[in-house]
Amino acid sequence: MADPLNDTFNAAIKNKNTRWEQALSLLQINSIFGTLAGDNADFLNDIQQAFNHIELHGVTATIHRLSSKG
Repeated sequence: MADPLNDTFNAAIKNKNTRWEQALSLLQINSIFGTLAGDNADFLNDIQQAFNHIELHGVTATIHRLSSKG
């Protein structure tokens, strides 16, 4: 059975034209759950890991991962 929340966020991200627009969408989603911690290198690493996690596990699992990150 499809996950409507996952489908909604996937559609929002896929409708963006560039990876930067996709990253900004992820940042807007992440702002709901708190900010990504660390300096710029850690921040960029978190973004890369989030994209990889979305590709492997979907948006809902990625949001859960980001929201539980301390």
